[in-house]
Amino acid sequence: LLLTTNTEMEGISDCNFLLDEKLIPCLPPMVAEIMDSYEEEEGNDVFFSENPYAGSRVRQSGTMANDVFCKNRWMLACLLSKPEKKRRVPNGE
Repeated sequence: LLLTTNTEMEGISDCNFLLDEKLIPCLPPMVAEIMDSYEEEEGNDVFFSENPYAGSRVRQSGTMANDVFCKNRWMLACLLSKPEKKRRVPNGE
């Protein structure tokens, strides 16, 4: 799986979601360091870093006038794990 996000914060949030859903075995080392929960993992197949292929054009946020970003600036690459059991969605959601 290869994901790109505009900000580091969005990328960290995506990593946490994938970990909570048990789709990745552990956090990428860079994210774990930021979250202060680094554990040494054998064969860590999760990578998070700045995207070397991202454009350099700076854009202004449509919702916050003083917020600027570069599209697809951060990337996460990982091998997905198979969830241990199927997730059930309650009725009405």
